Amino acid sequence: MIIGPEILAMLQPKAQKYQQAAVAFERLTMEDVILALAHVEEEGPRLLGRVKYAQQEVFLTPLMNLYWPEAYDVAKRKKWRVDPDKLRTLAFFTLYEYIKPPRCKQCKGRGSMRQRLFAVKGKKTDPNDPLVCPRCKGSTYEPLRDADYARSLRMDESSWNKNNWRGKQREIRSVLDGWEIACLSEMFDFINPEDDA
Repeated sequence: MIIGPEILAMLQPKAQKYQQAAVAFERLTMEDVILALAHVEEEGPRLLGRVKYAQQEVFLTPLMNLYWPEAYDVAKRKKWRVDPDKLRTLAFFTLYEYIKPPRCKQCKGRGSMRQRLFAVKGKKTDPNDPLVCPRCKGSTYEPLRDADYARSLRMDESSWNKNNWRGKQREIRSVLDGWEIACLSEMFDFINPEDDA
């Protein structure tokens, strides 16, 4: 039987490429992941999982077509006065960053770097021990900056900040967070069923 935390660890964004996770999870194949995704009932979580965890990019357009109306519904519920084209662009970039976060340039997506100093904050360390990357803090990716989002919406950063676009981006990202939680939960339940005995 495969232990649950191993499965969830494999399905985290750090292990976007199956080969990176395969060393620790030899008994779980990509076919197992795809089969588990087929048992995710709701379409949004299933499509998100297929694109993010199974690298089936053919489902990116259907995912965006499903996500965009959800983002628009958030805007309507919150009574935002925004240009629908800007909201759609924001939704696209939010989805893209969610699925393929940009790799950290400082550590080249490794999450750690070799230490160049023998002392870090007053402690002597072995120069061969890896140092957690100060830029990405070990996550291996670097979120898009406000300036990147503002540029994508054809506005300056002061307009982005003044109109709280970062808050809007977080609100529509919460749809993806909910889908991912549902996807991982249903996949976990399929891969690691409870014994009824």
